[in-house]
Amino acid sequence: MVLHVGFDHYAMNMISQIIFGGMLEGMVGFVPTCLVYIMSGIGGNLFSSACNFSNNDSVGASTAINGLLTGMLAVVVVNWSAFTGNP
Repeated sequence: MVLHVGFDHYAMNMISQIIFGGMLEGMVGFVPTCLVYIMSGIGGNLFSSACNFSNNDSVGASTAINGLLTGMLAVVVVNWSAFTGNP
């Protein structure tokens, strides 16, 4: 999650983390957001390494950013009635 290919790759990851991390933090708080980010980053990279049959290297925080997006989706699904205005 800390290794990046170049500055543009690093910048896009940081922008994504700020946008999606800030949105999720506003929904559930700081500690749950950190837990989602760290656990999805570690778990996603371990899964990616286990399924890497072509011996390609993987860099960046893509799995952690996808974890933030999945966390936001989970908040929306769990609180669907609050978003649609139905009781």
